[in-house]
Amino acid sequence: MSAAVIEPRSLAELLAGLTDAPLHGEVTGVAADSRHASPGDLFLAIAREGEQRRAHATEARERGAVAIAWEPADGEAPVADALPVPGLRAAAGTIAARSLGDPASALTLIGVTGTNGKSTCAWLLAQALGGGERPAGLIGTLGHGLWPDLAPAIHTTPDPVTLQQTLAGFRDTGAGAAVMEVSSHALAQERLAGAAVDIAVFTNLSRDHLDYHADMEAYIAAKARLFARPELKVAVINADDPAAPQMAAVVPAGCRIIHYGVHATAEVALQGREPHYGGQRLALATPVGPVRLDLPLPGAFNAANALAVVATLVALEWQPAAIAAALAAVMPPPGRLEAVPGGPPEVRVDYAHTPAALEAALAAMQEQTRGRLWLVFGCGGDRDAGKRAPMGAVAEAGADVVVITDDNPRREDPAAIASEILAGFARPEAVTVIHDRAAAIDHAIGTAGAGDAVLIAGKGHEAEQEVGTTRRAFSDIDTARAALERRGGAHAPA
Repeated sequence: MSAAVIEPRSLAELLAGLTDAPLHGEVTGVAADSRHASPGDLFLAIAREGEQRRAHATEARERGAVAIAWEPADGEAPVADALPVPGLRAAAGTIAARSLGDPASALTLIGVTGTNGKSTCAWLLAQALGGGERPAGLIGTLGHGLWPDLAPAIHTTPDPVTLQQTLAGFRDTGAGAAVMEVSSHALAQERLAGAAVDIAVFTNLSRDHLDYHADMEAYIAAKARLFARPELKVAVINADDPAAPQMAAVVPAGCRIIHYGVHATAEVALQGREPHYGGQRLALATPVGPVRLDLPLPGAFNAANALAVVATLVALEWQPAAIAAALAAVMPPPGRLEAVPGGPPEVRVDYAHTPAALEAALAAMQEQTRGRLWLVFGCGGDRDAGKRAPMGAVAEAGADVVVITDDNPRREDPAAIASEILAGFARPEAVTVIHDRAAAIDHAIGTAGAGDAVLIAGKGHEAEQEVGTTRRAFSDIDTARAALERRGGAHAPA
């Protein structure tokens, strides 16, 4: 996204309280990516490495930036005429928000965090909120934009300048609300600075991203930062998750807390669940009265996601009939237990890439599978290796037939990744390893019985596979569809 075009603003306004340097002149935009700097910009040199910052600042100047903000570091000389701004990385969002007239203040901004369920909750909320008189924005793994016109996402939560530009775009096109997935990386890196969050939603917490966070305590602390924001009005928290008390403990004074789940303290509580093919019927108790949902998404984990969405809509003063109507009409999120037509066998594609998410997806498939349950999955390279053996154990416990394949191996040896997954199996000799992902999917679909089901897990909606340093076109959904066509199966029963 290009740098924001704004009314000329003084450097004194944009950097007020952030630097002691004399501030003179005006700028017409803010950029943090030197490749997108424009004439008249203030460039924020926020790269971590000094030489990289210097190179970026030079490029930004060549593209017409008229001022450079620079985070001072011991023993490092800034580029000529740079403005020293201590804590620049954390302040970048605030500077961008000032340049754009504080776009979040014109929106009801909802932030969704947690290990699993963020994408689905944000997807459902954007649909519900965008079904009224004003559009709703979505920022997350499944895309950025006004629902349903979404552009592919590079990051779950964008960098602070791009985030502010996106929110300004929502505001300027008449949106009343925006729903944003908030990753632990984004919270640790202060990407939300300058964006006032009205409602924070916590889905759940289990092992993930320990290649980035030092340990689970650091991971939990990063997630909790969303709930400690002083401007927060409502915290929606999963009462069934062991980390719920840590989220609730940090909310600011005056912030309303709405718990959801099957826990006795939940204000939005699941009282009944009846699975059916392709979905489930749910009975809920809420502060605004009983709600009965016919949800077109299967699985107990999607029931929990629906509870989070309902609790958020309750916070926005929606009534039971409107809640039920909105969720009955939702379009399921892509790559989240997405059904691939053309069976038998039944084939679904899911993004599950943590032990907890894989366990939940397998449990959902078990509810609807008459025969054997096949699982095709792998683990990503250059990511938390500690979850590989646990995912193997989950796979062995939840599936009848397991095929291990390559996910996004990146720069790691695929055979080594598979070996680490196999370490979690009690009977690794029963597992088939086919590194070529297309061949693995074709094998499972071509071999499964008519009453069997195949779950392809790990990549979900993704349209590329990362091998080495190369990204190549690859879609689990398209590959599964082609395998079903080769098999020549009939459609699954309704």
